[in-house]
Amino acid sequence: MAGSLAELPPNILSEILSRLPIKSLVACRTVCKTFLDITSSNPFFNSLHSSKTAPNLIIQLGSVHNPTRYFERYHVHTGEENNFVLVNSCDGLLYFAERDVCERSFVCNPIMKEYLTLPEFDKERNRRQLTMGSWFGFSVGDNQYKVLRIFSTLTGRPWEIGFKQEFWAQVHVVGSSLWRDIANQPPSEYLTWDTCFTLLNGTVYWLCRYPELSKFIIFFDFHQEKFGEILPPLELGTGWQINQHCMSMGVLGGCLSVTVNTEFLDIWVVEKSSGQVSWTKKFVIDTSVHMGHHLIEGPFKPLQILSNRHIILMMIWSDDVVVCYDAKERTFKFFKLNGVRSVCRSVMLRPSFVPLKDALMVDNVVVQNSQ
Repeated sequence: MAGSLAELPPNILSEILSRLPIKSLVACRTVCKTFLDITSSNPFFNSLHSSKTAPNLIIQLGSVHNPTRYFERYHVHTGEENNFVLVNSCDGLLYFAERDVCERSFVCNPIMKEYLTLPEFDKERNRRQLTMGSWFGFSVGDNQYKVLRIFSTLTGRPWEIGFKQEFWAQVHVVGSSLWRDIANQPPSEYLTWDTCFTLLNGTVYWLCRYPELSKFIIFFDFHQEKFGEILPPLELGTGWQINQHCMSMGVLGGCLSVTVNTEFLDIWVVEKSSGQVSWTKKFVIDTSVHMGHHLIEGPFKPLQILSNRHIILMMIWSDDVVVCYDAKERTFKFFKLNGVRSVCRSVMLRPSFVPLKDALMVDNVVVQNSQ
């Protein structure tokens, strides 16, 4: 008589379950306690699943002032009376912030349908504060999830003598109750929610654009809690300052990447080794060839390399399409996002089945099931 699948050794069962599509795996978790335990807070399964699962493209439609509140793919509802904007993702978690209103924020695991509301920014000591932006990341050295907030303080009135605007930064360790100041001031006044940014290996990077012509990339290390700057490739010369509106930044092949779209679409990757930064031009793509669709000018954001087919995924939002480029065949494919009029935010998310409480490694929090 054949035994139950649940009676297989845990490592074999983990191998089987990690190969299932997300929807099937979610359904399997409701079958029995064994399946649920195997797929929850199991380091072996989590590692297997992460290595076998491709990242998902998560899109929030609307605008930053009127974003959609519902994410159909994972049934995450951000509430009826708010304007929570998707900021970024990290380790299978999504970070949302409510801009221009109460500036509330929360961390969400869309697979587990759980979220954690973070403490509001403390404005009591100076009510004339303006939050420029906030970003969520993980500090490997501290083994903690953190949120960086950049804000400005105003002294006096703009039309009065002595008026002054200063820029500061705070860090919140997820699970704590406070925001604390950091000594290192932001090196730019243009680091906002709308600045092109990328999160990679515990560091958030911003690609500076006009009118910040003197800087290329600014970064913040969540472990050291310090800002830094990366200079552009020498080959770019000063031309990048003119063409900043045609530049974008992303993660390609595990490396920070920058695209420059002028006569050709150049894709650069940057690598760090022993504190040294080196640039390599990875791809040069001719976008002038007629291919049924004209690639209009604008910033392309690198998304992913599918090494088995040598395909780079990029997207350009001015035409609401996802563009796939085959580096071997030098051909393009275009995927129209039907019904999309405007995109508020988009992130790449690798689904995680780790309960939010375990992922955040804190005990004194209230994690609620999303509606």
